[in-house]
Amino acid sequence: MVSNGTHALKEYKTVEIDLENDELIQKQTLSLIKDLRPNWKEDAIDFKTFTNGITNRVYRVSHKAQPEEHLVFRVYGKNTEKLIDRLRELETISRLEKLGIAAPLHAKFSNGIVCGYLEGETLDCTSVRNPHMIEKICEAMAKMHKIPLNENEEPFIFAKMRQFLNNLPKKYTCETKNLIFQKYFESNDLVEQFEHLRQILSELNTPVVFCHNDLLVNNILYDKNNDQINFIDYEYADANYQLFDIANHFCEYAGVDEPNYSLCPTKTEKFKFLEIYFSYFYDKKVDQSKIEQTLKILPFFEAAAHFFWAIWALVQSANSTIDFDYLKYAVIRHQMFAQIITKCKSVVG
Repeated sequence: MVSNGTHALKEYKTVEIDLENDELIQKQTLSLIKDLRPNWKEDAIDFKTFTNGITNRVYRVSHKAQPEEHLVFRVYGKNTEKLIDRLRELETISRLEKLGIAAPLHAKFSNGIVCGYLEGETLDCTSVRNPHMIEKICEAMAKMHKIPLNENEEPFIFAKMRQFLNNLPKKYTCETKNLIFQKYFESNDLVEQFEHLRQILSELNTPVVFCHNDLLVNNILYDKNNDQINFIDYEYADANYQLFDIANHFCEYAGVDEPNYSLCPTKTEKFKFLEIYFSYFYDKKVDQSKIEQTLKILPFFEAAAHFFWAIWALVQSANSTIDFDYLKYAVIRHQMFAQIITKCKSVVG
């Protein structure tokens, strides 16, 4: 047992929960529940699976006699250590828990964690556009971005992209995947594109803050009772360019399963979002000229977000056992990257 800074964190180093067999998952989970919550009777325990994740298996465990308390189990997807620094994730959750931003972390097992439950409903591609939701998202995002960074923290995006590129599949066991990869990605020098993107973002020299880095709609909860937005899933949270977090969020208006990028905010909608966000971040209204200047460079960060998740999906396509077409998703995100970066070339001249 170790401390996470606020309370004792239980460790179950030998416990590995299955990813696919529901019956086995419940049996293995119950063995942990008996130790974590010994007063919970087995016949009064409820399981609820969340189906939105495309990286991990996530489910909530509750007890009928204590409906106000829930435990959330996140079972890591297969080979996700190629994508995510799990030690860094635990440090981040503990850091945010102390600030009252993240749910408490209760336990760690060999392939996952157990944490508390944040009340609220996940947003969708419609509710994320609601003016009140936008106001609350801006407030929550600005609060997170104002978390002090440790000394010498650099934007994580470049090291993380290199990690993805170093873990790209050289060949798929599935011939259909090989053909799709060869048809689309063999004509693209991903390393060269990464270096070009790195140079552009570095030269823009925009502020670096503490970012979530994965603000898709499923990671945003609205707690109606407290009229509050909460963010969840801090696997990629780290120091990064402030505008990456905002641009990535805009890209995620499109959804995940069948992304529709016509749903992304218009220039006018982006302007309004930035106006609200900056008022929270700086605690005052900012000049329109700052917002206009931000809008000029924002597409570079949108391109970066598309490239980031394209190469992420390529790694997942060769490793994940979750039922999701990662390779198709990689192609879609890379096509968006290419489309946006081509338009941006005239700006950098």
